[in-house]
Amino acid sequence: MEAKAGRIILLVLLVTACQKERDSQTNAIAQTVVTPTPTAIKSTVIARPRHLKIKVGLDSPGDLKVTTGTTIQAGQTISDRQSNKQPLINQRQSLAVQLQQLQQQQQYQKALAQAQLEPLKLAIKNASLNLKRFKANRRYTTRAYQQFPTLTSGELAQETELELAYSSAKSALKQAQSNFKAASLESDNQLRSLAQQIRNLDRQILAAGITRSPYSGTVKKIKFIGQNDSELLAEITIATEVPNKQQVAANNLSQKETESKIQASTGSATNLKSQIVLSVHDGDTIRTQEYRIRLACIDSPELKQPLGYQSRDNLLKLISQSNNRIQLQIVDTDRYGRKVALIYTNGKLLNLQQVTDGMAYVYQKYLNNCPQVEQVKQAENTAKQQKRGVWGGNYQPPWEFRHDKRRN
Repeated sequence: MEAKAGRIILLVLLVTACQKERDSQTNAIAQTVVTPTPTAIKSTVIARPRHLKIKVGLDSPGDLKVTTGTTIQAGQTISDRQSNKQPLINQRQSLAVQLQQLQQQQQYQKALAQAQLEPLKLAIKNASLNLKRFKANRRYTTRAYQQFPTLTSGELAQETELELAYSSAKSALKQAQSNFKAASLESDNQLRSLAQQIRNLDRQILAAGITRSPYSGTVKKIKFIGQNDSELLAEITIATEVPNKQQVAANNLSQKETESKIQASTGSATNLKSQIVLSVHDGDTIRTQEYRIRLACIDSPELKQPLGYQSRDNLLKLISQSNNRIQLQIVDTDRYGRKVALIYTNGKLLNLQQVTDGMAYVYQKYLNNCPQVEQVKQAENTAKQQKRGVWGGNYQPPWEFRHDKRRN
Protein backbone atom coordinates (compact mmCIF):
# COMPACT_ATOMS: atom_id res chain seq x y z
CA MET A 1 0.00 0.00 0.00
CA GLU A 2 2.79 2.42 0.93
CA ALA A 3 4.69 1.45 -2.24
CA LYS A 4 1.69 2.29 -4.44
CA ALA A 5 1.30 5.67 -2.77
CA GLY A 6 4.98 6.42 -3.37
CA ARG A 7 4.66 5.67 -7.08
CA ILE A 8 1.71 8.05 -7.38
CA ILE A 9 3.63 10.85 -5.67
CA LEU A 10 6.60 10.33 -8.00
CA LEU A 11 4.35 10.46 -11.08
CA VAL A 12 2.81 13.76 -9.91
CA LEU A 13 6.26 15.29 -9.43
CA LEU A 14 7.33 14.25 -12.97
CA VAL A 15 4.23 15.77 -14.57
CA THR A 16 4.72 19.04 -12.70
CA ALA A 17 8.36 19.27 -13.82
CA CYS A 18 7.44 18.68 -17.48
CA GLN A 19 4.75 21.42 -17.36
CA LYS A 20 7.23 23.97 -16.01
CA GLU A 21 9.77 23.14 -18.71
CA ARG A 22 7.14 23.51 -21.47
CA ASP A 23 6.01 26.92 -20.12
CA SER A 24 9.57 28.21 -20.06
CA GLN A 25 10.11 27.16 -23.71
CA THR A 26 6.88 28.87 -24.75
CA ASN A 27 7.95 32.13 -23.10
CA ALA A 28 11.33 31.97 -24.80
CA ILE A 29 9.73 31.49 -28.21
CA ALA A 30 7.30 34.33 -27.57
CA GLN A 31 10.20 36.66 -26.78
CA THR A 32 11.80 35.95 -30.18
CA VAL A 33 8.62 36.71 -32.25
CA VAL A 34 8.67 40.18 -33.90
CA THR A 35 5.21 41.70 -34.38
CA PRO A 36 5.02 43.39 -37.81
CA THR A 37 4.48 47.15 -37.60
CA PRO A 38 1.59 48.87 -39.38
CA THR A 39 4.12 50.53 -41.68
CA ALA A 40 5.51 47.18 -42.79
CA ILE A 41 2.04 45.84 -43.49
CA LYS A 42 1.06 48.96 -45.46
CA SER A 43 4.13 48.74 -47.62
CA THR A 44 3.13 45.32 -48.85
CA VAL A 45 -0.35 46.38 -50.06
CA ILE A 46 -0.53 46.45 -53.89
CA ALA A 47 -3.09 48.78 -55.53
CA ARG A 48 -4.86 46.74 -58.18
CA PRO A 49 -6.55 48.46 -61.15
CA ARG A 50 -10.33 48.68 -61.26
CA HIS A 51 -12.00 47.41 -64.41
CA LEU A 52 -14.94 49.65 -65.28
CA LYS A 53 -17.34 48.94 -68.13
CA ILE A 54 -19.13 51.40 -70.40
CA LYS A 55 -21.88 50.39 -72.83
CA VAL A 56 -22.26 52.43 -76.02
CA GLY A 57 -24.57 52.32 -79.03
CA LEU A 58 -22.96 52.46 -82.49
CA ASP A 59 -23.98 52.53 -86.13
CA SER A 60 -20.85 50.63 -87.09
CA PRO A 61 -17.53 49.63 -85.47
CA GLY A 62 -16.01 52.65 -87.22
CA ASP A 63 -17.78 54.94 -84.74
CA LEU A 64 -15.36 53.82 -82.04
CA LYS A 65 -12.53 56.29 -81.45
CA VAL A 66 -10.42 53.99 -79.27
CA THR A 67 -8.88 50.54 -79.63
CA THR A 68 -7.68 47.94 -77.17
CA GLY A 69 -4.60 49.24 -75.40
CA THR A 70 -5.42 52.92 -75.96
CA THR A 71 -4.60 55.16 -73.01
CA ILE A 72 -7.39 57.68 -72.50
CA GLN A 73 -8.09 60.67 -70.29
CA ALA A 74 -11.31 61.56 -68.48
CA GLY A 75 -13.55 63.46 -70.90
CA GLN A 76 -11.94 61.99 -74.03
CA THR A 77 -14.27 60.87 -76.82
CA ILE A 78 -14.50 57.08 -77.07
CA SER A 79 -17.29 56.89 -79.68
CA ASP A 80 -18.90 59.30 -82.13
CA ARG A 81 -22.16 58.19 -83.66
CA GLN A 82 -22.82 60.17 -86.84
CA SER A 83 -26.44 59.08 -87.29
CA ASN A 84 -27.36 61.06 -84.16
CA LYS A 85 -25.82 64.19 -85.66
CA GLN A 86 -27.41 63.99 -89.12
CA PRO A 87 -30.97 65.08 -88.18
CA LEU A 88 -29.52 68.05 -86.30
CA ILE A 89 -27.23 68.89 -89.22
CA ASN A 90 -30.19 68.79 -91.62
CA GLN A 91 -32.20 71.02 -89.31
CA ARG A 92 -29.30 73.46 -89.04
CA GLN A 93 -28.88 73.61 -92.82
CA SER A 94 -32.59 74.40 -93.18
CA LEU A 95 -32.33 77.19 -90.60
CA ALA A 96 -29.21 78.55 -92.29
CA VAL A 97 -31.09 78.79 -95.59
CA GLN A 98 -33.95 80.59 -93.83
CA LEU A 99 -31.48 82.96 -92.21
CA GLN A 100 -29.83 83.78 -95.52
CA GLN A 101 -33.20 84.37 -97.20
CA LEU A 102 -34.33 86.60 -94.36
CA GLN A 103 -31.10 88.62 -94.58
CA GLN A 104 -31.60 89.12 -98.31
CA GLN A 105 -35.24 90.06 -97.74
CA GLN A 106 -34.20 92.56 -95.06
CA GLN A 107 -31.69 94.18 -97.41
CA TYR A 108 -34.34 94.42 -100.14
CA GLN A 109 -36.87 95.96 -97.75
CA LYS A 110 -34.30 98.47 -96.57
CA ALA A 111 -33.50 99.53 -100.13
CA LEU A 112 -37.22 99.73 -100.96
CA ALA A 113 -37.93 101.83 -97.88
CA GLN A 114 -35.15 104.25 -98.77
CA ALA A 115 -36.61 104.58 -102.26
CA GLN A 116 -40.07 105.26 -100.79
CA LEU A 117 -38.80 107.82 -98.28
CA GLU A 118 -36.97 109.96 -100.82
CA PRO A 119 -40.15 111.31 -102.55
CA LEU A 120 -41.69 112.07 -99.14
CA LYS A 121 -38.62 114.02 -98.08
CA LEU A 122 -38.73 115.91 -101.37
CA ALA A 123 -42.43 116.68 -100.82
CA ILE A 124 -41.65 118.17 -97.41
CA LYS A 125 -38.88 120.26 -98.90
CA ASN A 126 -41.15 121.60 -101.66
CA ALA A 127 -44.04 122.30 -99.24
CA SER A 128 -41.70 124.16 -96.90
CA LEU A 129 -40.25 126.17 -99.78
CA ASN A 130 -43.72 127.14 -101.08
CA LEU A 131 -44.81 128.28 -97.63
CA LYS A 132 -41.67 130.40 -97.19
CA ARG A 133 -42.15 131.98 -100.62
CA PHE A 134 -45.75 132.85 -99.84
CA LYS A 135 -44.83 134.52 -96.55
CA ALA A 136 -41.96 136.36 -98.16
CA ASN A 137 -44.05 137.69 -101.11
CA ARG A 138 -47.32 138.68 -99.42
CA ARG A 139 -45.88 142.02 -98.12
CA TYR A 140 -42.96 143.81 -99.63
CA THR A 141 -42.59 146.92 -97.45
CA THR A 142 -43.32 148.13 -93.95
CA ARG A 143 -45.82 150.59 -95.42
CA ALA A 144 -47.68 147.77 -97.10
CA TYR A 145 -47.96 145.98 -93.74
CA GLN A 146 -49.26 149.19 -92.21
CA GLN A 147 -51.90 149.63 -94.90
CA PHE A 148 -52.97 145.96 -94.88
CA PRO A 149 -52.31 144.67 -91.36
CA THR A 150 -54.43 141.57 -91.85
CA LEU A 151 -54.47 138.95 -94.58
CA THR A 152 -57.19 138.96 -97.13
CA SER A 153 -59.50 135.97 -97.22
CA GLY A 154 -57.73 134.71 -100.36
CA GLU A 155 -54.30 135.02 -98.75
CA LEU A 156 -55.53 133.38 -95.57
CA ALA A 157 -56.95 130.45 -97.51
CA GLN A 158 -53.74 130.10 -99.51
CA GLU A 159 -51.58 130.18 -96.37
CA THR A 160 -53.82 127.60 -94.68
CA GLU A 161 -53.55 125.37 -97.73
CA LEU A 162 -49.76 125.64 -97.84
CA GLU A 163 -49.42 124.95 -94.11
CA LEU A 164 -51.71 121.96 -94.42
CA ALA A 165 -49.65 120.61 -97.34
CA TYR A 166 -46.44 121.02 -95.31
CA SER A 167 -47.98 119.33 -92.25
CA SER A 168 -49.37 116.48 -94.33
CA ALA A 169 -45.99 115.89 -95.96
CA LYS A 170 -44.30 115.69 -92.56
CA SER A 171 -46.96 113.34 -91.23
CA ALA A 172 -46.61 111.07 -94.27
CA LEU A 173 -42.82 110.88 -93.80
CA LYS A 174 -43.16 110.21 -90.07
CA GLN A 175 -45.68 107.43 -90.69
CA ALA A 176 -43.51 105.83 -93.37
CA GLN A 177 -40.46 105.95 -91.09
CA SER A 178 -42.48 104.42 -88.25
CA ASN A 179 -43.71 101.59 -90.50
CA PHE A 180 -40.18 100.92 -91.72
CA LYS A 181 -38.83 100.90 -88.16
CA ALA A 182 -41.51 98.43 -87.01
CA ALA A 183 -40.87 96.14 -89.99
CA SER A 184 -37.11 96.36 -89.41
CA LEU A 185 -37.51 95.55 -85.70
CA GLU A 186 -39.64 92.51 -86.49
CA SER A 187 -37.09 91.35 -89.06
CA ASP A 188 -34.23 91.83 -86.57
CA ASN A 189 -36.10 89.78 -83.97
CA GLN A 190 -36.57 86.98 -86.50
CA LEU A 191 -32.87 87.10 -87.40
CA ARG A 192 -31.84 86.94 -83.75
CA SER A 193 -34.21 84.06 -83.12
CA LEU A 194 -32.88 82.07 -86.08
CA ALA A 195 -29.28 82.81 -85.11
CA GLN A 196 -29.94 81.64 -81.56
CA GLN A 197 -31.57 78.45 -82.82
CA ILE A 198 -28.53 77.80 -85.00
CA ARG A 199 -26.17 78.38 -82.06
CA ASN A 200 -28.18 75.96 -79.94
CA LEU A 201 -28.06 73.36 -82.72
CA ASP A 202 -24.32 73.86 -83.04
CA ARG A 203 -23.87 72.98 -79.38
CA GLN A 204 -26.14 69.95 -79.78
CA ILE A 205 -24.28 68.80 -82.90
CA LEU A 206 -20.97 69.10 -81.08
CA ALA A 207 -22.22 66.79 -78.31
CA ALA A 208 -24.68 64.57 -80.18
CA GLY A 209 -23.70 60.96 -80.60
CA ILE A 210 -20.50 61.46 -78.61
CA THR A 211 -19.72 59.27 -75.62
CA ARG A 212 -16.91 60.53 -73.40
CA SER A 213 -15.02 58.44 -70.91
CA PRO A 214 -15.69 59.47 -67.30
CA TYR A 215 -12.40 57.81 -66.31
CA SER A 216 -8.72 58.01 -67.11
CA GLY A 217 -7.07 54.68 -67.80
CA THR A 218 -6.36 52.06 -70.47
CA VAL A 219 -8.85 50.31 -72.73
CA LYS A 220 -8.45 46.64 -71.85
CA LYS A 221 -11.24 45.12 -73.90
CA ILE A 222 -13.88 46.01 -76.48
CA LYS A 223 -16.70 43.50 -76.80
CA PHE A 224 -19.71 43.66 -79.13
CA ILE A 225 -22.56 42.38 -77.02
CA GLY A 226 -25.60 42.71 -79.26
CA GLN A 227 -27.29 44.24 -82.27
CA ASN A 228 -30.80 45.30 -83.21
CA ASP A 229 -32.43 47.13 -86.08
CA SER A 230 -31.23 50.53 -84.92
CA GLU A 231 -27.80 50.07 -83.36
CA LEU A 232 -24.81 47.92 -82.54
CA LEU A 233 -24.07 47.58 -78.82
CA ALA A 234 -20.50 47.52 -77.55
CA GLU A 235 -19.02 47.15 -74.08
CA ILE A 236 -15.74 48.95 -73.39
CA THR A 237 -13.70 47.84 -70.39
CA ILE A 238 -11.37 50.49 -68.97
CA ALA A 239 -8.69 49.72 -66.39
CA THR A 240 -8.26 52.67 -64.05
CA GLU A 241 -5.45 52.98 -61.56
CA VAL A 242 -3.45 55.60 -59.73
CA PRO A 243 -0.32 56.26 -61.80
CA ASN A 244 2.97 55.36 -60.18
CA LYS A 245 5.93 57.70 -59.91
CA GLN A 246 7.45 56.46 -63.15
CA GLN A 247 4.22 57.16 -65.07
CA VAL A 248 3.90 60.64 -63.58
CA ALA A 249 7.50 61.37 -64.53
CA ALA A 250 6.89 60.11 -68.08
CA ASN A 251 3.76 62.26 -68.45
CA ASN A 252 5.61 65.31 -67.20
CA LEU A 253 8.45 64.60 -69.62
CA SER A 254 5.97 64.27 -72.52
CA GLN A 255 4.36 67.57 -71.56
CA LYS A 256 7.75 69.25 -71.40
CA GLU A 257 8.71 67.85 -74.79
CA THR A 258 5.49 69.25 -76.31
CA GLU A 259 6.14 72.63 -74.74
CA SER A 260 9.73 72.56 -75.98
CA LYS A 261 8.56 71.92 -79.55
CA ILE A 262 6.09 74.79 -79.36
CA GLN A 263 8.69 77.03 -77.75
CA ALA A 264 11.11 76.19 -80.55
CA SER A 265 8.51 77.17 -83.14
CA THR A 266 7.46 80.36 -81.36
CA GLY A 267 10.84 81.40 -80.05
CA SER A 268 9.30 82.28 -76.68
CA ALA A 269 8.51 80.59 -73.38
CA THR A 270 5.10 78.93 -73.17
CA ASN A 271 2.67 78.26 -70.37
CA LEU A 272 0.24 75.73 -71.81
CA LYS A 273 -3.11 74.78 -70.28
CA SER A 274 -4.99 71.68 -71.39
CA GLN A 275 -8.71 72.22 -72.03
CA ILE A 276 -11.72 70.44 -73.53
CA VAL A 277 -13.75 72.46 -76.05
CA LEU A 278 -17.46 72.58 -75.26
CA SER A 279 -18.64 74.77 -78.14
CA VAL A 280 -17.40 76.75 -81.14
CA HIS A 281 -19.21 80.06 -81.64
CA ASP A 282 -17.53 81.26 -84.84
CA GLY A 283 -14.19 81.09 -86.61
CA ASP A 284 -12.28 82.81 -83.82
CA THR A 285 -14.28 82.23 -80.61
CA ILE A 286 -14.69 79.03 -78.56
CA ARG A 287 -15.72 77.96 -75.07
CA THR A 288 -14.02 75.40 -72.83
CA GLN A 289 -14.85 74.08 -69.38
CA GLU A 290 -13.02 77.07 -67.83
CA TYR A 291 -12.84 79.92 -70.32
CA ARG A 292 -14.42 81.85 -73.14
CA ILE A 293 -11.56 82.14 -75.63
CA ARG A 294 -10.83 84.59 -78.46
CA LEU A 295 -8.16 83.33 -80.85
CA ALA A 296 -5.22 85.73 -80.89
CA CYS A 297 -3.81 87.36 -84.07
CA ILE A 298 -6.87 86.72 -86.29
CA ASP A 299 -10.37 87.99 -87.09
CA SER A 300 -12.80 85.67 -88.86
CA PRO A 301 -15.99 86.62 -90.76
CA GLU A 302 -19.05 87.20 -88.58
CA LEU A 303 -21.78 84.55 -88.85
CA LYS A 304 -24.04 87.02 -90.72
CA GLN A 305 -21.32 87.58 -93.32
CA PRO A 306 -20.51 85.39 -96.30
CA LEU A 307 -18.19 82.53 -95.28
CA GLY A 308 -19.06 83.11 -91.59
CA TYR A 309 -20.40 79.61 -91.06
CA GLN A 310 -17.72 78.05 -93.28
CA SER A 311 -15.05 79.62 -91.08
CA ARG A 312 -16.75 78.34 -87.94
CA ASP A 313 -17.12 74.83 -89.40
CA ASN A 314 -13.46 74.78 -90.45
CA LEU A 315 -12.35 75.57 -86.87
CA LEU A 316 -14.78 72.95 -85.56
CA LYS A 317 -13.27 70.34 -87.88
CA LEU A 318 -9.73 71.17 -86.77
CA ILE A 319 -10.68 70.87 -83.09
CA SER A 320 -12.60 67.61 -83.56
CA GLN A 321 -9.49 65.95 -85.00
CA SER A 322 -8.02 65.93 -81.47
CA ASN A 323 -11.25 64.76 -79.77
CA ASN A 324 -11.95 68.39 -78.76
CA ARG A 325 -8.84 68.51 -76.57
CA ILE A 326 -6.66 71.60 -77.00
CA GLN A 327 -3.74 73.38 -75.37
CA LEU A 328 -3.84 77.10 -74.67
CA GLN A 329 -1.17 79.73 -74.51
CA ILE A 330 -3.02 82.68 -72.98
CA VAL A 331 -1.56 86.05 -74.00
CA ASP A 332 -4.19 88.55 -72.83
CA THR A 333 -7.76 89.16 -71.61
CA ASP A 334 -10.02 91.35 -73.78
CA ARG A 335 -12.61 93.92 -72.67
CA TYR A 336 -15.38 91.28 -72.77
CA GLY A 337 -13.55 89.05 -70.28
CA ARG A 338 -12.50 86.50 -72.88
CA LYS A 339 -9.04 84.96 -72.80
CA VAL A 340 -7.02 85.87 -75.88
CA ALA A 341 -4.93 82.81 -76.67
CA LEU A 342 -3.00 80.69 -79.12
CA ILE A 343 -4.74 77.32 -79.63
CA TYR A 344 -2.79 74.14 -80.29
CA THR A 345 -3.96 70.63 -81.22
CA ASN A 346 -1.38 67.91 -81.79
CA GLY A 347 1.32 70.57 -82.02
CA LYS A 348 -0.60 72.49 -84.74
CA LEU A 349 -1.40 76.19 -84.20
CA LEU A 350 -5.07 76.63 -85.15
CA ASN A 351 -4.85 80.44 -85.28
CA LEU A 352 -2.28 80.08 -88.05
CA GLN A 353 -4.25 77.29 -89.77
CA GLN A 354 -7.40 79.43 -90.00
CA VAL A 355 -5.41 82.12 -91.83
CA THR A 356 -3.69 79.52 -94.03
CA ASP A 357 -7.08 78.06 -95.06
CA GLY A 358 -8.41 81.52 -95.94
CA MET A 359 -10.98 81.33 -93.14
CA ALA A 360 -9.69 84.37 -91.20
CA TYR A 361 -7.86 87.65 -91.67
CA VAL A 362 -4.79 88.82 -89.78
CA TYR A 363 -6.15 91.25 -87.16
CA GLN A 364 -3.76 94.14 -87.71
CA LYS A 365 -5.24 96.22 -84.90
CA TYR A 366 -4.18 93.77 -82.16
CA LEU A 367 -0.94 92.31 -83.45
CA ASN A 368 0.89 93.66 -80.40
CA ASN A 369 -0.54 90.63 -78.50
CA CYS A 370 0.43 88.15 -81.21
CA PRO A 371 3.57 86.08 -80.61
CA GLN A 372 3.32 84.65 -84.14
CA VAL A 373 3.20 87.89 -86.14
CA GLU A 374 5.52 86.95 -88.98
CA GLN A 375 4.04 83.47 -89.42
CA VAL A 376 0.42 84.67 -89.70
CA LYS A 377 1.39 87.50 -92.07
CA GLN A 378 3.23 85.06 -94.32
CA ALA A 379 0.26 82.66 -94.22
CA GLU A 380 -2.11 85.49 -95.18
CA ASN A 381 0.07 86.48 -98.15
CA THR A 382 0.04 82.87 -99.36
CA ALA A 383 -3.75 82.65 -98.96
CA LYS A 384 -4.12 85.91 -100.94
CA GLN A 385 -1.96 84.64 -103.79
CA GLN A 386 -3.91 81.39 -104.00
CA LYS A 387 -7.26 83.19 -103.50
CA ARG A 388 -8.41 80.92 -100.70
CA GLY A 389 -11.59 81.55 -98.71
CA VAL A 390 -12.04 85.23 -97.88
CA TRP A 391 -9.56 86.16 -100.62
CA GLY A 392 -11.60 84.40 -103.30
CA GLY A 393 -14.07 87.28 -103.68
CA ASN A 394 -14.75 90.91 -102.85
CA TYR A 395 -15.71 90.31 -99.20
CA GLN A 396 -15.97 92.95 -96.49
CA PRO A 397 -13.53 92.48 -93.57
CA PRO A 398 -15.31 91.69 -90.30
CA TRP A 399 -14.06 94.82 -88.47
CA GLU A 400 -15.63 97.00 -91.18
CA PHE A 401 -18.84 94.95 -91.00
CA ARG A 402 -19.06 95.51 -87.22
CA HIS A 403 -18.34 99.23 -87.62
CA ASP A 404 -21.11 99.64 -90.21
CA LYS A 405 -23.52 97.68 -88.01
CA ARG A 406 -22.87 99.95 -85.01
CA ARG A 407 -23.21 103.07 -87.15
CA ASN A 408 -26.57 101.96 -88.55
